[in-house]
Amino acid sequence: MPVVVVPIGFESGPRYQAGVQHHEVILPGGYAKLPPDVWKVWTVAFADLESAASLSLSLDRLIDAATKLGIPSASEHAKALIDDHLLTELDTDKPTEFLQGHRLFPLADGFGAIENERGIYQIAREGRVMIRANQPVYATWCIAAYHDSLWDAVVAYADEIGVAPDEVAVPVAQALPLIVANRCGFLQMS
Repeated sequence: MPVVVVPIGFESGPRYQAGVQHHEVILPGGYAKLPPDVWKVWTVAFADLESAASLSLSLDRLIDAATKLGIPSASEHAKALIDDHLLTELDTDKPTEFLQGHRLFPLADGFGAIENERGIYQIAREGRVMIRANQPVYATWCIAAYHDSLWDAVVAYADEIGVAPDEVAVPVAQALPLIVANRCGFLQMS
């Protein structure tokens, strides 16, 4: 049962206040202002596509990667980001509570089904396929922005195809780290 770290929020880029740079991450009730080193730790959660795909980006692995990049106080920054709900842990085998508490906003283009590969769909950015997904993941990704939580989107899709929500929830949860790391969607708390 992999527990993985995923970033929360939508980055709006650098800002400057009195000549000092910070980054803003947009959240439902406003924004978080991240100093450069904290922002660098936050972005490490996006940078390791291999860990996202293999569901191996644990908090320890993120801290280790940030430390190897030379980011000072990486452990303290990561723990503060967890406390501030800008990083969160997702149990991909038991995702119901996580899905109930978060929303997904797609940031990419749906390229639809692959002609000769039944049940495989493509998610792309700028014309480049970033993710190949099964139908439950693709369908949930497509409708997620229209629901108050990811769980609501999962239930809506599961009802449509006549299966239990958990049959959709687990593959969706397992795909979320790669969706977010590829910037094909971002997560917010519901």
